Amino acid sequence: MSPKKFETNAIRQQVNRTSYSEHSSPLFLTSSFVFEDAEHMRASFNEEIEKNAIKVDTFDYQTNIPGIFAIGDVNTYPGKLKLILCGFHEATLMCQAAYKIINPGKRYIL
Repeated sequence: MSPKKFETNAIRQQVNRTSYSEHSSPLFLTSSFVFEDAEHMRASFNEEIEKNAIKVDTFDYQTNIPGIFAIGDVNTYPGKLKLILCGFHEATLMCQAAYKIINPGKRYIL
């Protein structure tokens, strides 16, 4: 079962517009799922839901679906603290893991 709607947006920098085209460099992608109801969400993540949050691997904050990450208040793991500082930490590790998926074998520079 898949989400009812999946939307991806790119946050961009250095937009160069001409009368014929538009070019820009993506900074990062953000995606969101829209589910019909909680049961549809639970089925999509193979029952990997606990306390209305998605269970993640704390190594890279990936869900049980390869290439899908959950950070911030939407995820859960043992010892989870719902603090903004924790969300920044989760985002940092998730971005590094996503970069490796998008650019296999390429060294990332942060």
